[in-house]
Amino acid sequence: MIHAEELARLFHESYERLAPAYGYQTRKESAVAWQEVPANNKQLMIAVAGEVLQLLRQQEQAAIAANLARFCEVAALAARYADALHSDLCEQDKMQILLCARYLARKRDAPGGHK
Repeated sequence: MIHAEELARLFHESYERLAPAYGYQTRKESAVAWQEVPANNKQLMIAVAGEVLQLLRQQEQAAIAANLARFCEVAALAARYADALHSDLCEQDKMQILLCARYLARKRDAPGGHK
């Protein structure tokens, strides 16, 4: 997982490298290696990167939660209708489907779980 300072550094280096190709000249004070960027500028870039990373992680968690909820619904239906839908499944496979559905439902409903 990337950290805020690493993302800020990568952004700074890429920005400085690509700016001339877009006809843009960066400020003399910031057109330096990451280690030489003024402290206040560096802290600002790290803070911005931290907020961007937090937003991306929240979106990722929301997507995981939505996928888990959909998977739980499918697993629950598969477990409920295993006999009717999959009569060719052996009892062991049916039991694994049921156990998977129960596990996912517990994980979803646990404190801090994805709802």
